[in-house]
Amino acid sequence: MPPASPDDPGPNPPEPRSFTERLGVRADAEGRLVLEVGPPHLRSLGIAHGGMIATLLDSAMGLAVSRSAPADHYVVTAQLNVNFIRPAWEGETLVASTAIRHAGGKTAVAQGDLTTTAGALVATASGTFVYVRHTDATRTRPDRLDPTLPGP
Repeated sequence: MPPASPDDPGPNPPEPRSFTERLGVRADAEGRLVLEVGPPHLRSLGIAHGGMIATLLDSAMGLAVSRSAPADHYVVTAQLNVNFIRPAWEGETLVASTAIRHAGGKTAVAQGDLTTTAGALVATASGTFVYVRHTDATRTRPDRLDPTLPGP
C-alpha cells in the first residue's frame, strides 16, 4: 500500500495537537490564520459562534506576538477585546490578519482583523499579551507553540 499523501493522511490521521487544530484552523502562505466555517463552528441561526471568532483572533495575535517574545519566554493573553461587525456564515472562509502595535520587555499589544476571502470585515480585535519565562515543564511540552514555525 503506498504511503498517504499530505492531502490524504490515510485511515488513521494524527490527532490534532492544539485547540486551533481541533477547530480546523490552518496557516496560509503569509502566516495568517484561516478557517472555513462549517457546522461545528455554528451557533443558532447558522452563524459562526462568537467564541470561535474570538479564539481565531486571539490565536492569530498571540502567534504574531510570540515571534517578538524574549528568548525562553512564551505569551499569555492578559486582555482581549473583540468588536463583532457582521455574522460569518457557513461556507465562508475567514482570514485573521494581525499587526503588533507594541512589543516591550514584559508585554505586547496587537490588533487583528477577521475578514472573509471576499474582503468583508467580520470582526476586529485588540489584545494585550504578557511574556512568561518558560519552566522545565513548559519548555519540554510537545504541544507548546513554536514561534519559529509559519503556522499554528
